[in-house]
Amino acid sequence: MLSKFTSSLFVTVLFISCNNYYTYNEFQHKPSITDIPLKQVTGKMDLYFNNERPVQPFYKIKIVEVMGRPYTSYNEMLALLKQKALEEGMDGIIYLDSKQETGYSDVSETVYLKDTTTSINRQVANPYQRMTGIGLKYVSTINYLDTIVKKSTVKLYGNNIPNDSFSIRFDWHGNVWNDYVSTSFQKYYQQVLPYDIVKAYETWGKGWSISTEPGTGKLLSKRFQLNTYDIIHYQYYYATDGLIDYVKVKTDMPSVTTNMGNVYLNFDRRGLLNEKKLVLKKSVIWREKFVYDEKDRCAKIIRTAGNSDKVLLTIENEFFSNSDLPVAEK
Repeated sequence: MLSKFTSSLFVTVLFISCNNYYTYNEFQHKPSITDIPLKQVTGKMDLYFNNERPVQPFYKIKIVEVMGRPYTSYNEMLALLKQKALEEGMDGIIYLDSKQETGYSDVSETVYLKDTTTSINRQVANPYQRMTGIGLKYVSTINYLDTIVKKSTVKLYGNNIPNDSFSIRFDWHGNVWNDYVSTSFQKYYQQVLPYDIVKAYETWGKGWSISTEPGTGKLLSKRFQLNTYDIIHYQYYYATDGLIDYVKVKTDMPSVTTNMGNVYLNFDRRGLLNEKKLVLKKSVIWREKFVYDEKDRCAKIIRTAGNSDKVLLTIENEFFSNSDLPVAEK
């Protein structure tokens, strides 16, 4: 029964729920002009007018726009535009246009006529300003690609001996390119994926949906559904410092216990995960220790069950580099 569901993992499903779950959208973070990952590196924002262009190689990323009230000054609108571009990870912006526009909204008013009432529908004009520009990213500030996983090679172990493996390929937004139907992936899914709650694998392509806290956007729960089943369901609980304290892991899959335990997380002072443990019915089933390299990338995971350390799997990651970037403008 398990293989029946795992072989169909990455199909597109529709989520409509009273719990306010939002379907994972693989395009929501992709720039509209040049598709490269963005990260705010400096606090500086360059502004260009007319035919001005940067003197260094750059990419045109996306259209950035802001709106203001009718009486907002031109300088204030420019400041808003620059701040918006900075927050989205740009280094510069080419000013395009500024317009006075009017939006209309329908309102209904109740009118009292002697002993009766009637409703009158009318439109209300709402004037505003819109300013747009083209967000730019300099090649010289793209120094973070080696933190983004391009390919993971997963080796599965039995009795501390590798006996199976498969590869996972990502784009640089975390979307998975593979279609996982292999036996080795099903084994990985059964043993590891349900508890892989803090990795990039958690947002594997289509099929995931999330629920967030209104106003703060804090992640409350996440699930992968197939038909009417929650293949994996995570419920997040937070400590006073805002970091994840523990996560309840459940599934609705037949032949699998619906309660897969609570996964408790310990973070170091940098906010990096250094230990994860599975607790089921007040018993610790296993612990995992995380080892990081000099760039704070997870390099090794050691799982301890009982009094013995056994290698469950090893993951070798390949990372993106600037050689993966498209040709820049000059």
